[in-house]
Amino acid sequence: MQACGPTAVAGTVETALCGGLLLGGHASGRAETREGRKAGNMVLFTATWYYENVMTTLTVKIPEALERSIAIAARRERVTKSELVRRAMAKYVAQTGEDHKFQSALDLAGGLIGSVRGGPVDLATNAKYMDDYGK
Repeated sequence: MQACGPTAVAGTVETALCGGLLLGGHASGRAETREGRKAGNMVLFTATWYYENVMTTLTVKIPEALERSIAIAARRERVTKSELVRRAMAKYVAQTGEDHKFQSALDLAGGLIGSVRGGPVDLATNAKYMDDYGK
């Protein structure tokens, strides 16, 4: 679909044809259509245009329990689940910074790996060392 949206032209909102719906209106914000639709159509048209042409879609698989928690929080905040997740992701990026690099346990342990001398060479692979582990 070709990107289109309302633009001010000489005191009126330019007529736009998007998705087969011909819209026109006034700069005052009062929307009209050639078919005589109600003023709310311009608001709907603008919102639809925004989500179709400005927002991108990200699909994420999450556990059911997390989805239920998101749904409950969204109802409590009186926003959509999408809006709640957008806010959470924006907050995460703001806190960690866009250039934040993930660090594994190996990265965090750094110089400690291999620093102990004198232990058995097969400690990680030989099951006999686990016999009395935790007792």
